[in-house]
Amino acid sequence: MTRITTFRAAFTLTLACLLAALLAASAQAQAPRGPAFLAQHYDISATVDPGGQSLSALAKVEFVANEVSGGIRVELNQNLDLKEVKTADGKTLNFERDSVNTLFVTVFLPQSVATGTKVTLTFNYAGLLANQDNSPVPGLRTAVISKEGTYLLLPARWFPLTNYPANRYSAVFHLNVPDNIAVAGTGKASAPTPLAGGRLLYTFEGATPEPYGTFVAGELKLSPEQSEGVNVAVYAPASALGKPADFAADVARAVTMFSDMFGPLHNPDLSLAQLEIGQRVTTRRTGQLFEEVFASST
Repeated sequence: MTRITTFRAAFTLTLACLLAALLAASAQAQAPRGPAFLAQHYDISATVDPGGQSLSALAKVEFVANEVSGGIRVELNQNLDLKEVKTADGKTLNFERDSVNTLFVTVFLPQSVATGTKVTLTFNYAGLLANQDNSPVPGLRTAVISKEGTYLLLPARWFPLTNYPANRYSAVFHLNVPDNIAVAGTGKASAPTPLAGGRLLYTFEGATPEPYGTFVAGELKLSPEQSEGVNVAVYAPASALGKPADFAADVARAVTMFSDMFGPLHNPDLSLAQLEIGQRVTTRRTGQLFEEVFASST
């Protein structure tokens, strides 16, 4: 009962979070000068190690130049060590993290390129995602990998982002995880592929430009629900308190509220995943404008 109550109460936080995201996007839209490069497409292969609480990944990113420039600036979680950046033809490039705001990394191209030029780079990086240390959102664990469960939220910048949160892009995510856990997240999911060593490969594809990149993994059970015309896929541990139908009803009420304020959704299919970590509930909306984390307590 406590969890259901706090879950419902947490919905009051979403308006503030959404308005903050909208204001941030508006501020960036009004800025006199945008980023020199924007990411247009991602192809990411990531391996999740719950025992080691670590992530290792290769991110192939297609950028387009908005102006003449020889440097591509991205945002990448400070806990992730960028090991190497290569061009499409295999050349290794120099890069550096900003000394003031270490969230930013600049990659130096061999030479400046003209406006409209497309550049493809592959980022090789890895690191520990065990707590809220160096979180891009102070005081909030935006990415955690553990045996109890895993979540990788887009605000964590767990892959190289440009012009966050305004940028939109297509993407393909390949997530390599232990075969005893399920993965839910943004994009169209394919059936997992068995791998050697007791692993599974989950693939999520987003063909139209949207803010893809939030995933939840754990020993989760799927319960498809519908409430107020909204389809909600509820992922929760088998031992979780509360009923999936109640969670779906809460989500549907939030959708109705936001639709009245900002207009109807073009895709009313949502997913909700509940984890035991810190009593957090994470929701994601496929192909929509925002993703939220609802933190509840007992």
